[in-house]
Amino acid sequence: MNELDAVRLNFSPESLIALNVILAFVMFGVALDMRFSDFKGVTSAPRAVVIALLCQFFLLPATAWAMGMLLEPQPSIALGLILVASCPGGNISNFMGNLAQLYESQGRQEEAEALYLKTLEFKRRVLGEQHPDTLVSMSDLAGLYNVQGRYGEAEPLYLKTLKLRRQVLGVEHPSTLTSMNNLALLYKAQGRYEQALPLFVSAVNGARASLPKGQWQTGAFLGPYGRCLAELGRYDEAEAAGLEAYEILRGTLGEEHERTREAAKALVDLYHAWGKPDQAAKWRAVNERGDSP
Repeated sequence: MNELDAVRLNFSPESLIALNVILAFVMFGVALDMRFSDFKGVTSAPRAVVIALLCQFFLLPATAWAMGMLLEPQPSIALGLILVASCPGGNISNFMGNLAQLYESQGRQEEAEALYLKTLEFKRRVLGEQHPDTLVSMSDLAGLYNVQGRYGEAEPLYLKTLKLRRQVLGVEHPSTLTSMNNLALLYKAQGRYEQALPLFVSAVNGARASLPKGQWQTGAFLGPYGRCLAELGRYDEAEAAGLEAYEILRGTLGEEHERTREAAKALVDLYHAWGKPDQAAKWRAVNERGDSP
């Protein structure tokens, strides 16, 4: 027997309890990144989830078993290979990404950028460039560049994320629709309204087709779509989109939610630009009170 195979790990009952508590905290920390919308996304695009589960829990362990049969390593290494292949990866990189988001929210943008870059590089190396988690990090980095006004660096990242999500997840997956909306917002921020508009339309139509009726994400897409229409002087269409966005967000997120208030603010700006001060005043009051008109 090889010396490595003779090694035994002996845990006392107390140490096993401590290990279980630590693992519970780790899994709880990972779960904090989940939202109800993530589970709704599973029901709207189950194929990607089924494929991922099959790959993680059947294809990868089977590949590791085949490698063990082919290479015939010592038993401990063969067992370790199968165990590692059966365990989903990416937890540490997810923590790094969450920390980067915290830094960004605190205005510590240089530290956030460094962590976003490290997280993206790590996921590219470990998971591959087309993995959904890698694409999340790519989009996060593009979002930081967008906030900083570094549009020339943000645009190719948004374009690449959108292209890969279309290929990997499908055109109507919620993450793909979010990428369309993000790229449209980038164009809108630069005043490129004609380029932004078809992307907004695709995001809204995709959300209507693939998400449950009244899903908050549909309202989140309708809001900037309405603003873009207003910038192009298409006030009637902008009003319809803005009102629908407000009603959806108020019904799903509540009147006090930041997104709902932003939708009300968009209607104030629309009616000002349209030359309807009475309507603007009504929606300004709604925004200040945080209730329905």
